Amino acid sequence: MEWPIMRDGENIGRITGQREGRNIQLCGSCPFDAGWIYRLYLGTDKQPRGVYLGVMLPEGKRFVLRKTLPMARLEKLEENGELSGHIIWHRPGKPEPAEVPAPTEEPPMTPLPFPESALGPLPEAEHYVRAVFAACGGKYVEWEGRGYWLTRGKPGEPLGPVPFFCLLTWVPWKDSGWWVLCSDEQGEPCCLPE
Repeated sequence: MEWPIMRDGENIGRITGQREGRNIQLCGSCPFDAGWIYRLYLGTDKQPRGVYLGVMLPEGKRFVLRKTLPMARLEKLEENGELSGHIIWHRPGKPEPAEVPAPTEEPPMTPLPFPESALGPLPEAEHYVRAVFAACGGKYVEWEGRGYWLTRGKPGEPLGPVPFFCLLTWVPWKDSGWWVLCSDEQGEPCCLPE
């Protein structure tokens, strides 16, 4: 995968993407411009500041930035149009251009295929999976045609959803993690997709 990097309408570099499981490793590169700060965003013509990737750092005669994103986040961004990198540039010690709001910190990205904010309560329908996850404070989200049943945990702690042990996937996150059970379109438990 490859996208151009635009600065004031001019193509000055490129972002390459290498898929790694549920994530994509991005590498942006453009010529070094002494005395300037380059902030790189990945977006579309309609929404150039879709995802803030960070400040590009000099490496030899080039500015370079490497970042890993969940593939689901990139796919969601692509729904708004063709992707490209966008540079906001300014001198050190000088504010960014007034017409461009300063970047906000992105919430930390989970290794899950969906944002943590998408998690909600368990579905109301009577289902044997619901009964097990309700007993251990589970959460649920439907994402891209699949259901995801989750409960927080740490290695060494008692495991709530024991009946599904062979189908559970451990996803480490911050100081603990999630036990994840995926369900297919019919609601039957299945392995987490790659």
